[in-house]
Amino acid sequence: MIVVDTCIISSLAKVGRLGLLRHLDGPCTLPGVVREITNSGIPVLTKGLSEALAGWLEVRTVKDQEELSSMQDRYPVLGHVDCELILLAKELGSALLTDDTRLIEEAEASFGLETFDLCDVLVVLRKRTRIDEKELDGLISMGLRLRSEIKRSH
Repeated sequence: MIVVDTCIISSLAKVGRLGLLRHLDGPCTLPGVVREITNSGIPVLTKGLSEALAGWLEVRTVKDQEELSSMQDRYPVLGHVDCELILLAKELGSALLTDDTRLIEEAEASFGLETFDLCDVLVVLRKRTRIDEKELDGLISMGLRLRSEIKRSH
C-alpha cells in the first residue's frame, strides 16, 4: 500500500493521468483530509478523483487522533495534512508518495518512512513499459514538472 499526497493527486489529475498510480505495487490510499482538499470543485480534479475513488483509490482515516494532535505539537514545521500523511503511512506500514521535499526529509529522518516522489514513480512505470518517452514528453508539454533523470532512465 502507498499513501498518496495531494500534490501527486493534483498533478496527475490536471493532466488526465491519475490512473497511472493504478500500476504501482499495491493499492493507493489517501487520508480523508487529502480527499477534502483535492475534491475542490475544480472539474478536472473532481472528475479524476471521483473515478479513482470508485475503483482503485482508497480513503482511510487516521486511527490515533490523539497521536495526530500530539504530533502537530511536537513537529510545528509540519502542517496538519503532513502529520496526517505521515501517521497514516506509519499505521499502515506503507510508503509515502509526495513531491514535498520538506515532508520527504521529515518522514525519512524522524519517522523512518520509505518515501517516493512522482519522478520515482514515473521511472518505475517507464521501466515496466507502462509509459513511454512519447507519453512522458506529452505529460511535460501539458505542464507536469519532472526532473531530467526520468527520460534517461530505461
